[in-house]
Amino acid sequence: DIHDAATEAFIRDLASKDRTKTVVIVGIHLCGILSHRAIELYERISEVSCLVVSPCCLPQRRRHDVFGVWCTSIARSVKHTTPYNVWCTQLLFRIPRTHRRNMLVDHDMLCEQNT
Repeated sequence: DIHDAATEAFIRDLASKDRTKTVVIVGIHLCGILSHRAIELYERISEVSCLVVSPCCLPQRRRHDVFGVWCTSIARSVKHTTPYNVWCTQLLFRIPRTHRRNMLVDHDMLCEQNT
């Protein structure tokens, strides 16, 4: 469970055991706010060197105060973008400016966004 405190403790323990190894958090197919949680873990555990996130679907619109729920509304107000692109951009800028940030879009990846 990525939201469990034990997950953070596990990653922190793993990262602190052997400082000669590089620790990377990789999140593939992270639905909704799981991408946001991966970024939180990256921020909180200073021993983690890198974060790779491949978000999946947008956050559910259950509550107005959840990070990222306005992606569809924002995309409607901006020409030539999609809610998914807005979501990825919000996640990118969620990473602190003190860290190197880069967003790569794989146009050859087949998904419902480009099929």
